[in-house]
Amino acid sequence: MKKIAAILIGGSSDQRSSFCGDYFKQYEHIKLDTLRARFKEDRALADCILRGCSFVVDQPNASRLARKKYIDLGISQGYSVVGYCFEQRNDNIQLPKYDEGFDLLCFVRCGDDGFIVEELE
Repeated sequence: MKKIAAILIGGSSDQRSSFCGDYFKQYEHIKLDTLRARFKEDRALADCILRGCSFVVDQPNASRLARKKYIDLGISQGYSVVGYCFEQRNDNIQLPKYDEGFDLLCFVRCGDDGFIVEELE
């Protein structure tokens, strides 16, 4: 089974956490707000790599620079890197592009019956 590095982009903290609960139950959930320190986040990511498990990074990752660390780590360790960009209500997010290193990009929006996920071309 292919290892996945899922990177969430934009959205509110509540949206991202709900999405993780719905879509990433089998993944390690990496959330800086919960870990409270970068070194703990780095340790959690290293543990995922060591165990070969898929992980999801639950943060706004609003800029290319903010996402780069996770994308580069995923690529260097043979993970498939997938970005999930949430519907935006502001202009503070740099929209993700395939040239950042993503293998797949998806757009996420909230629908009446839950989340709607569509692949971006």
